[in-house]
Amino acid sequence: SPYFEEAVHSLADLENVISIRNFGLAAGVELRAKEGAIGQRGFAAQALAFKHGVLTRAPGDTLVLAPPFISTHSQIDQMIDGFRKAIQECG
Repeated sequence: SPYFEEAVHSLADLENVISIRNFGLAAGVELRAKEGAIGQRGFAAQALAFKHGVLTRAPGDTLVLAPPFISTHSQIDQMIDGFRKAIQECG
């Protein structure tokens, strides 16, 4: 979905985002690892995303997003907003 692709790539401006990749409605957002604590930023962001109503998984410091195929633009916006907040809060 071009809408999802544009929305997820809008996270690129966040301080700890290293790279973003996607294919259709699947995306990976790679976060900068905390020094000496690989995987901790991803784990923290995953927990915070859940707090903001977004289910994701975090293999290491990469957050994986895969919304349902029937997601509306509004639902994608809500997911990206929750994700943005989680990434900002995990420091």
